[in-house]
Amino acid sequence: HNVGLPSSLAQIEAFTEGRGGVDVRSADGRFTVTVRLQGQGGLRGASCRHDALRHGLRRKGPASVRHRCRSCHGAGRPSAVAGDALATIRGPAYPPCIKSGGQMGIIRRNSPAPGGHRASHGFTLIELMVTLGVLAVVIGIGIPLFSTMTNGNRLTGAANETVAAFQIARSEAIRRNVRTVLCESVNSTTCRNGSPWRGWIVFTDFNRNNIPDAGEIMRTGTFEAPLVVLASSNIPNNRVVFRADGLAYNDNALLEANLRICLPVNQPEANARDIAITLGGRVGVKAPVNAAGNTCPAPGNI
Repeated sequence: HNVGLPSSLAQIEAFTEGRGGVDVRSADGRFTVTVRLQGQGGLRGASCRHDALRHGLRRKGPASVRHRCRSCHGAGRPSAVAGDALATIRGPAYPPCIKSGGQMGIIRRNSPAPGGHRASHGFTLIELMVTLGVLAVVIGIGIPLFSTMTNGNRLTGAANETVAAFQIARSEAIRRNVRTVLCESVNSTTCRNGSPWRGWIVFTDFNRNNIPDAGEIMRTGTFEAPLVVLASSNIPNNRVVFRADGLAYNDNALLEANLRICLPVNQPEANARDIAITLGGRVGVKAPVNAAGNTCPAPGNI
């Protein structure tokens, strides 16, 4: 079937002419094709008996022979005989079907490339160019988004830490019944009246000298570059003083002021967080604001 075996006796005889070891016998409209190959045990043979009906061949013959023919032909491969197994008529064009342990199997041949080496497969130039193009698009979109997320997280973290410092100063003033100060510092030991802020100190001013003496410092923190921290004009000398009642004053009025934490970048556009001090003691972070890109001006008092 699978090597184009013709369905008429005359075509079969013409097909097998000159192919030594192939015999065709016919009787009563039936024919038998026998293929003989030289094996290790000498000449051995097997046959398949078929009916030439219409354009297909109906398999006949002994059950064992019919089983072997059906297995090879059903697998879409021609059959012949090598030893007691069916093999290909046309040679190495197809992997042979063999019989092992009563079941039919297929022998796969590995064909090495010329020179005895297997052919290696890699990327074509077009595939490489497409891959690089996709990678460039992903990088072009991903890097700005990553920068925006990183800067936003940095601003939020610094603002939350500073709010916590204000809340500690206020709560300690109430708990200890003594005024507590949060001031700007560059060395975490002394207060400084400078701008921008590079850090802060929270200390309890027991002797009311406005200086963090030994044993008075409670908490310190720093602002790492490129963060820019600026105070509004209502925060005198860059310090906030909470009295024993937990309120902060500007002269004799309750303090209303802002402390701005800013990044001089354009990503994100809302590149600043304002910490608001209202009603003399309430401290919180306002919604993110756009602090004029790279300039980071000082905030207003309200």
